[in-house]
Parts: sequence; C-alpha cells; structure tokens
Amino acid sequence: MSTAQPDLASIGDALHRLTRTIHRRKAQLAAESGDSEWAAHLLLDQLFTSGPLRAATLADSTFTDPSTVSRHVAALVRDGLVERRADPIDGRASLLVITDAGVRTVADKRSRRTEWLTEMLEPWPAEDRAEFARLMEKFTLAMESQSPASVAPMAVSEGNH
Repeated sequence: MSTAQPDLASIGDALHRLTRTIHRRKAQLAAESGDSEWAAHLLLDQLFTSGPLRAATLADSTFTDPSTVSRHVAALVRDGLVERRADPIDGRASLLVITDAGVRTVADKRSRRTEWLTEMLEPWPAEDRAEFARLMEKFTLAMESQSPASVAPMAVSEGNH
C-alpha cells in the first residue's frame, strides 16, 4: 500500500461526512424557510453565473435530468426569478434568463453564505483560510472535470452510511 492511501482514505471519509452534513443542513434550512425547491436555486445560480441558457444546456451544465430541470424552471418562472425569452439565433427555441428578482435572490443567498463562512472560519489564522481557499478551488476544479460516472463511488457510499 502506498503512503498516499491513508491520506486518500481520510480525504474520502471527510468528504463523505461533509456531503452528509451539507445534505442535512439543506434539509433543515428548507424546512425552516419553507424553501422546498433547493435544487431550483442551484439552477438559478447556474443562470446567474453562465447567463442565458437553453434548458437542455442548463441540464447538461448541472448534470441534471432534463425533466427535473423543466419542473424546477417552471417554479422559478412562476416565482418571477427566471423568464423565458426567444433565442435570437433560433426563434423556435427559448432561453432561460435570470430576472432582476432572481439576481437579488442569488446575491442574498451568497451574502448569507459569506456571513456563515465568516462566522465559522473567523477563528482560523488568515494563512489557513488562504490555503484552504486555494486547495478547495483546486479540488473543486478537479472534481468538476470528472465525468458523472466517476463520481458514482461517492453516491454508493452515501447510501451505505
């Protein structure tokens, strides 16, 4: 066994715990706020970041089933956070565009996330926060470059614990 294996096992265990904690916290926040459409807000955030997208492109970029995207987009449109506009390249298709209310919603959620992280990480030395930010970005980029199938072991371990 290589010396890296124990480190990788520890990272896997920590990542598993982090994933479970995030799922638990999302469920708690949704219950407290009545925001049962957490996944819809992930789509909203993608539109904020990417700009207008077709539904199929939004589904691809978020690794989400098109029928799920359709259901969540309907809720976002109903709530005035997203609107459908004719695609200027192909008028038969529509683009999903974040509205001003959607931008405010994303900005508010990001602000609350920053407040939460500030509170949680404030005791850390500045150098530790900077190193964590650098490594988290590096890890996230590596994970984003993986195919969904390669992340399957995480999903399997989620179901076992």
